[in-house]
Amino acid sequence: MSNKVNKGKKADTRELTADEKELIAYTSKIEAMNKKIEERVIFHKQKHPDIWTLIVEDKFCLLSKPNRDTYEEVLGLVTPMPNIAPKFVTAGLRIMQACWIEGDKEMLSDDDYLCAAGPKAASMIKVKAASIKKN
Repeated sequence: MSNKVNKGKKADTRELTADEKELIAYTSKIEAMNKKIEERVIFHKQKHPDIWTLIVEDKFCLLSKPNRDTYEEVLGLVTPMPNIAPKFVTAGLRIMQACWIEGDKEMLSDDDYLCAAGPKAASMIKVKAASIKKN
């Protein structure tokens, strides 16, 4: 593929470097993925009014809003406890399994994708501040 520029100047006919070609291919792949995501969100929107899109590099999944049972299970994994570290990847996996609409299954099975996706999925759980006092 040649890069030809002709704006009243001498045409640039240099060949693209391998890095430039790779960048163009990657950009095209991401644009295609974004278009597919848009189409799939529109398709699922009637059944799932709240949809989250989770993207890791060249993979994506669509997730619905977690239900109360999922919240309860995940809160036990992400709430800081004395001498127990939060398990964000496990929490994210549970959310992804419970809320999965569609997507690339590698996000569930490949540890490299899961380690990136899990904590992001776990961040779907939001807890409002509360207070209690004795009167």
